Amino acid sequence: MHIYQIGKTRFSPSSGGGSDRVFEALQHHLPATDAYVHGLVVDGSGKQRSPIRGLHGVADEKASLTTRWRAIRNHVQSTIQEVDPDVVTTHFALYTLPVLDLIRGYPTIVHFHGPWARESLMEGESRLKVTLKSHIERLVYNRADRFVVLSEAFRDILSSDYGVPPDRISIIPGGVDVGAFDRTHISRTDARQLLGWPTDRPIFLSVRRLVRRVGLEQLIAALDRVRQVCPDVMLMIAGTGPLRPHLEEDVANAGLNDHVRFLGFVPDEDLALTYRAATASVMPTVALEGFGLSAVESLAAGTPVLATPVGGLPSIVSGLSDDLVLDRAEVPSIARGLLEALNGDRVLPDGATCRNHAAEHFDWSVIARKTRDLYARTSDRRAPAALH
Repeated sequence: MHIYQIGKTRFSPSSGGGSDRVFEALQHHLPATDAYVHGLVVDGSGKQRSPIRGLHGVADEKASLTTRWRAIRNHVQSTIQEVDPDVVTTHFALYTLPVLDLIRGYPTIVHFHGPWARESLMEGESRLKVTLKSHIERLVYNRADRFVVLSEAFRDILSSDYGVPPDRISIIPGGVDVGAFDRTHISRTDARQLLGWPTDRPIFLSVRRLVRRVGLEQLIAALDRVRQVCPDVMLMIAGTGPLRPHLEEDVANAGLNDHVRFLGFVPDEDLALTYRAATASVMPTVALEGFGLSAVESLAAGTPVLATPVGGLPSIVSGLSDDLVLDRAEVPSIARGLLEALNGDRVLPDGATCRNHAAEHFDWSVIARKTRDLYARTSDRRAPAALH
């Protein structure tokens, strides 16, 4: 089977990007399912780093949009007939728009990673930019045969906001290389000693992009309540993003400097150990969480996850234990959930149980096969059906 993938850019651990991570993982793991994958991204590095077979980078993400569009169009124009794909899959509407005419006639599958326009509005972009993004999304989605989403939550958004019939939407969660993240052979105490963390304090961890929708402001406020009861509690926040100065100000104003530590960017080689060192990970998302890859990574490393009932988060942990789903995405509920986890009223599964759950449901060997099977069912070369 021949697959032609159109993505956004190369995944960079320092800048996050869930869609980029999924795109690159599929590029890497689909060949194991007897598929050839031709991938196209705008390569912001300016050079091929850690080359992946079949992945091609064009232009530079800092170039003008017209330059990027021209480079994407030229590459597709010169390669798609030679590849002659059974399916074309797209992960980013902006880079699919300039080649809609070139992929006409090929069965097309959109991987919907979230409402691009609505997310931009939540982060404070202008109404004009939001409107343009929404228009681009609809132009691309109108040409798709089928859609892949990471969770029921994003299926509902795709159907209600964009008018996509539910029977054209398939749910395939994101994945993780469980073997690479498994640290269940290392005790929590040993992990902390290796990282230089305190070994005698309860420590929660949140690995997040530092933006408003992920709920870190609420988590910090909740920790302020928890420390009134548990004065030695700590919170480690890993990740980068524009909200960091505001979060640091919240911590200082609440007098939490001895309780909250910003780890910044944690490289891949240290990430699994970081998860393992925590008492529990916390996903305090307040809006637009399609999946929550950090939750799966934590489970793979052997550390349980407390998550708000937002988006796709419950689907990751509820099958493991209902105690891992907090009552609400609000400060009192988050604080209560953290305290209950510490005093034993919420039972946290052990490391092996967490790891086995991740391996059974979210290992890339499982997800790649599900994805390939969907592509095969779609590759009958039907002309794209318009949405109404």
